[in-house]
Amino acid sequence: MNYYKTIFRGDYKPMLSFYDKLCSVAQAFRGYPDWWTDRLSVTLQNFELHCSVQLAHSWYVYAQDAKGDSDEDDRRIREVIEVVASSLPLTEYKRVGFRRIYFYPVSMEFENLVLVVADKLFVQNEQVKAGICPRPEDVAYAVDFGVDSAKIKLRAGPVRGEELERHLQPDRNNNFPVKERFLPANEIYSGLEVGLLVDLDYGQETVKANETLDFYNAAVAFHEKLTKNIVSYIFGLGN
Repeated sequence: MNYYKTIFRGDYKPMLSFYDKLCSVAQAFRGYPDWWTDRLSVTLQNFELHCSVQLAHSWYVYAQDAKGDSDEDDRRIREVIEVVASSLPLTEYKRVGFRRIYFYPVSMEFENLVLVVADKLFVQNEQVKAGICPRPEDVAYAVDFGVDSAKIKLRAGPVRGEELERHLQPDRNNNFPVKERFLPANEIYSGLEVGLLVDLDYGQETVKANETLDFYNAAVAFHEKLTKNIVSYIFGLGN
């Protein structure tokens, strides 16, 4: 399933020593031609790939907008983890999270997709139809749950192309060049009309710094498995 936003974020205890290391940490990254700083944080930007890295005294985040390249994003996220691990005296994260927003296009009309999703993810018996909702015009599935030590936030539902910007909330300032920064959403997400949106966040609190890559590998595997299961279940497709 294609995705159109990635966020990998690590939160840690604030450290004053970060400010002395701000420039040296930023210089360790490769492949970010543009940057800016307010002297409290630094943001590294690659407008061509619509991605950025932000570093601050108590957190860092890798963010990517527009259609993603899984190999490229994987390489860059691993670089963030490795650079931070080798540059800052971190022993533990307060929280680490990996979030992606996916879009699975369909050829059916939006109204029909609503009925398919409602039938698969919500109770649609006669009591519900008679006493609550006779026929849904839109639906959204939202659930929080745990898997081992991870906490999962899953949001899924039908979406129209003109609604994508509201759901994806692209960081136009940090991830888009000036010539694209003010483009209408239908040009940024050209060709996306009706589909299933899946917003999946896999997070864990209290992660040892030397286990961050293990967390990331587990998060990627979980994303791949769950998104495949969702599409298979809703649309009756084989794995």
